[in-house]
Amino acid sequence: MSLIDLAVDRINRLLEEASDRNKDDVERCERYLEACSEAIRGLEQEYDEILVQAKNSNKTPKEIQKLQKRIEKYLHVDRLRPKLSDAIDGLSYYQESLAKNTDRFLEWPWKKADRKLAVNEFAEVLAELQRYLKKLDEQELPYRPAGTGVGQAALHEMLNLLNNSVEVRSESLRELAEKLISERDKEPLFEYVKQIRLLIEKLRHAFQ
Repeated sequence: MSLIDLAVDRINRLLEEASDRNKDDVERCERYLEACSEAIRGLEQEYDEILVQAKNSNKTPKEIQKLQKRIEKYLHVDRLRPKLSDAIDGLSYYQESLAKNTDRFLEWPWKKADRKLAVNEFAEVLAELQRYLKKLDEQELPYRPAGTGVGQAALHEMLNLLNNSVEVRSESLRELAEKLISERDKEPLFEYVKQIRLLIEKLRHAFQ
């Protein structure tokens, strides 16, 4: 089972728990946050593993074919982005609910003694998280003709290289993979992802 498969399974379980109306709001909100985190993590981890596979490939035709198929599937089989979108929709409910009925959120088990301040901070961070997630979802991932996923430009560069002659691949595949690994955190998308993770942790700690 691939990393994407595992991530989808975990997210499906989290979204199912989040939709359970027998759970309290804190639990449901946490599940949506965890689903967002899992979707982002799944995209990142698969990208990382592809780079490592490329770096360590022995460059036999079989290995090259496996790498090509993995990249193609990652770019063109859109499985995690819809899950991210579902989790965003779930969080939207809490953002709208906060605007309509702040008093209900005062009953949540906040760590801070000043519950009004805690609710206001929660609302601000949730709104910021929503903006980041929507930016990731709407602007960074949905390039359908080119592919979808973290590091898509880098992976298309790798696919172009893999389509070249064996000699070019043999000399350049490891070098390209090492270059991409060294630049792993320099792309704008990864900065968004880092911020999202920090915001998710901040929200989770707010009511633990």
